[in-house]
Amino acid sequence: MFIVLMVFAVAALALVPLARVLRARVFWVAALVPLGAFVHTLLQAPLALANDAAQHPVERVMWIEQLQLSLDLRMDALSWVLALIVTGVGSLVLLYCASYFRDDEPGLGRFAAVLLAFAGTMYGLVLADDVYLLFVLWEATSVFSYLLIGHYTHRKASRGAALQALITTTFGGLVMLVGLVLLAVQAGTSNLTTILAELPAGPLTTTAIMLVLVGALSKSAIVPLHFWLPGAMAAPTPVSAYLHAAAMVKAGIYLVLRLAPATVDVPGWREVVVVLGVATMLLGGWAALKQTDLKLLLAYGTVSQLGFLVVVAGFGTRDTALAALALLLAHALFKAALFLVVGIIDHKAATRDLRKLSGLGRRSPWLAGITLIVLASMAGLPPVFGFVAKETALYALLSAATGEGTAALDAAGQTWAAIATVGVVVGSALTVAYSIRFFWGAFARKPGVDDVTTLAVVSRRFMLAPAVLAVASLALGPLASIVDTGLAPYAALFASRESAGEIYHLALWHGLTPELGLTLVAIVLGIALFVAREPVRRLQSKLARTTTASDAYWDIMGAVDRLAVRVTGMTQRGSLPFYLGVILVVVIGVTSAALIAGGPWEVELRLWDHPAQLGIGIVMVIAAIAATQAQKRFAALVIVGTTGLGMSALFALQGAPDLALTQILVEVVTLIAFVLVLRRLPARLGDKHGSTHRMLRASIGIGVGLVMAVVAVVAAGARIAEPISLEWPLLAYEIGHGRNTVNVALVDLRGWDTMGELAVVIAAATGVASLLFLRGRGESPPRPGRAAVKKRISARLDRVREQGESGELRNAWILAGPTLDPRHRSILLEVVVRLTFHAIIVISLYLLFAGHNLPGGGFVGGLVAGLALVGRYLAGGRYELGAALPLGAGAVLGTGLLIAAGTALAPLFFGAPPLTSTYWEGELWLLGEVEFVTSTIFDIGVYLVVVGLVLDVLRSLGGEVDRQGGDVLAPAAGAESASVVTISETGEKR
Repeated sequence: MFIVLMVFAVAALALVPLARVLRARVFWVAALVPLGAFVHTLLQAPLALANDAAQHPVERVMWIEQLQLSLDLRMDALSWVLALIVTGVGSLVLLYCASYFRDDEPGLGRFAAVLLAFAGTMYGLVLADDVYLLFVLWEATSVFSYLLIGHYTHRKASRGAALQALITTTFGGLVMLVGLVLLAVQAGTSNLTTILAELPAGPLTTTAIMLVLVGALSKSAIVPLHFWLPGAMAAPTPVSAYLHAAAMVKAGIYLVLRLAPATVDVPGWREVVVVLGVATMLLGGWAALKQTDLKLLLAYGTVSQLGFLVVVAGFGTRDTALAALALLLAHALFKAALFLVVGIIDHKAATRDLRKLSGLGRRSPWLAGITLIVLASMAGLPPVFGFVAKETALYALLSAATGEGTAALDAAGQTWAAIATVGVVVGSALTVAYSIRFFWGAFARKPGVDDVTTLAVVSRRFMLAPAVLAVASLALGPLASIVDTGLAPYAALFASRESAGEIYHLALWHGLTPELGLTLVAIVLGIALFVAREPVRRLQSKLARTTTASDAYWDIMGAVDRLAVRVTGMTQRGSLPFYLGVILVVVIGVTSAALIAGGPWEVELRLWDHPAQLGIGIVMVIAAIAATQAQKRFAALVIVGTTGLGMSALFALQGAPDLALTQILVEVVTLIAFVLVLRRLPARLGDKHGSTHRMLRASIGIGVGLVMAVVAVVAAGARIAEPISLEWPLLAYEIGHGRNTVNVALVDLRGWDTMGELAVVIAAATGVASLLFLRGRGESPPRPGRAAVKKRISARLDRVREQGESGELRNAWILAGPTLDPRHRSILLEVVVRLTFHAIIVISLYLLFAGHNLPGGGFVGGLVAGLALVGRYLAGGRYELGAALPLGAGAVLGTGLLIAAGTALAPLFFGAPPLTSTYWEGELWLLGEVEFVTSTIFDIGVYLVVVGLVLDVLRSLGGEVDRQGGDVLAPAAGAESASVVTISETGEKR
């Protein structure tokens, strides 16, 4: 199962580059992955459906052994059914996408990758047997759904709907996390099966279960958190067919089904699921009757059906559990098919408005036939599987209400069963009504409406996915007894609560039964509602609510925004000195209080270990004071850099060459970044805004210095045990197979810390770029076209000949050199960069690979390579930078993070903990004795991230600032008649 998850992940990453070649056909490749997972899941049936839980497929990877945290996957009957739905419908939807999207659709590869990643996440979610793994995958589905709903990034409606869905479901997920943590702490384990098997009674358990239920209900769009689902219809139709019919919204139903066998006796459980489920079914069905957009009609119908599912999934008897799984399967089949049909209609008729559609049934009878089958299933008409599922649900609720059957309920339970029965019958009548409305609106001929003539012939490939789903809905009705064998093992979990009696099984025909009578009542009422649609419409207009749940959501979000603006206006005054002053004053106060409260302290004062430290310290103090007196920004910057270099010298004296080298390189790169920023600032400090409150600032600065000095002295004397760092050299050699303790710690012993730091670096780079790239952050850096360069050289030679200028044209030591104004070129710098660039890159690679045993490593090597890129930029500008590294910064950053994360997780597939390293040694021709440690691959990821960071800084603070200032290649002085030449982003001359 873990291997299947990895296949999903790897395939999702591979789809992005594949889409550039295959275009829309990339979805054919993507569909193979869930199809393979579907076949694999199907083959697990004998084990997953076994009555003995010990036979169920279980996979465990120990994550943190000391905390007993592991990644557990388990496939029982419930997860088996859900996995089949997720993978089966997922493969059909991906196949459908190949016809739905055009080859020139923007972001096609990204969409395919995210949709496949979502499918893999859902597959993992229904198999997760650890509460923390369940939560991570739960929130991952919210993130992926946000990306899918907001696929059309240029549409405000898509962005708003995506954010609404993300906030609502994430809020529910965070509430759920609190409940899961309470359950895990109370049980002493995070294994979900163990927690539910040993669930104690008590108020803490009740609170935890209700918190988890909030997460489940928010995910499944249950009142009052149902509003996000209709808004999510802004997504492409395949997203609606998968996420909002067969996958994401089913996650909440799955969790209710997972909890129900253990929580049905928790106080308030049955009451909550019945009240909210019935309310959702009725409100969703009523709202569906007034929709004119076919997709919105299905959206509100989905809300209604989800309410129905919550009622039967959470009611807590053997028969309602059987009905819930049957309904879950039936709903996935018919609702996904209906959404796909709407996508075909929208594509071919260019509208989803049922008021403008007429005569489609005659133009596309096959499409109408498919729709009729799945609508019959949704309405609960024989002989399709939806009828079987609804009959089972009505039987289960009715028998529970009357005390017949095997359900042993008290009077209160029977009352709630009666309420649920009435609610389901009324909700089913609404379902019949909006099912008829859908078919009438999409395919019937309407008086006064011209027949749609733009509907092109629908290809068989386009109709394949909905046709397969329709055939499945039709075939599973007569085959209900076979389906029963796959669903009954889950229902059997409630057997201990049942009384003796005949067990109910799924079947197409049970004879003339009370539930069949209730079905006929619902059908008659539904037909009557449709026939009386005009009076119903007028009634709905009179009963129209002034404020909907969606309106309430936006009102709340608006109030939060206004509060944020008000608080920001009061606290964020736009003054950086004020912000720093507040932070530093708090540091002084809190730290001083801790020092005073924690005393008395043992102080062991040692002024220095080497006389040179005194001299370096004096230089650093003088530099710090001189920086406060500097009148120019650049001078202040250089002086401040002196303190950093002094710190490097202190590191070197203490025997830490890695730290010293890193500090020096960081100082240099930081200095360059500041210089790039200073180009847009006045040269002198205080030209526009003079410094105020000098004494206050000086006092704060002195106070911080004194407090930190005291902290350093106190911390040095506070240790009462031998530091663990004394063991690090031995640990680095025995565990990390390296002698450079610092580097081994970064890439092996404390690799997870480095992973977090890499994420912070990428976030910082993205933040800087987002502030400066006004027209979007392009991934392809500008490069000077060779044809444009040749034309530029030719034009300059012509000017030399025409104007009789003496001298010869300067040689092009770098590619972008001829694109620069001669007055702004430095031939010396070009020569130096040309001669040293490749040598510096080689040195950076040496530092990278030697860093495991010698000073260096990925971070230092990346900084050295970054300095080489800095030289290319300073010599030739942004075009030279593009020539030096013709890759986007995002690609370099992402590749680095992917390599590091992949190296960290790869040991899991060999039965070892994450970040476990191994080594290989041998003799290679030409290289001699070679020793290679796998953690070096992690270091390569660090190297790429650092290079990507420097590249991003140069492209944003350097190249983008240049572009915004204008890249005008002015002619040489005296060329009065020469035209101004510019180089476009593609390198062409304009």
